Amino acid sequence: MAPPRFGPQHRSHGRHRRGRRPPNAYVCRDPDDDWVLATAITGEAEAIVTCDGDLLALGVVQAVTILTPRQFIERSARAR
Repeated sequence: MAPPRFGPQHRSHGRHRRGRRPPNAYVCRDPDDDWVLATAITGEAEAIVTCDGDLLALGVVQAVTILTPRQFIERSARAR
């Protein structure tokens, strides 16, 4: 299965200082977080819940919304 592409901001890079990069992926200002995004998109997640400022700065990537724990709790409470 081909890895997801992230759209117009996509840039392809080689190796990152901590190991392999997700194939065809580079959207987060912290390249280590691209694995989180690729996994969430591939797994068809609705949201990522995190306190990571680099991920939160993205807001939404494809159909994945990136939320703080507080935002997630508030949205969950409204959905009931």
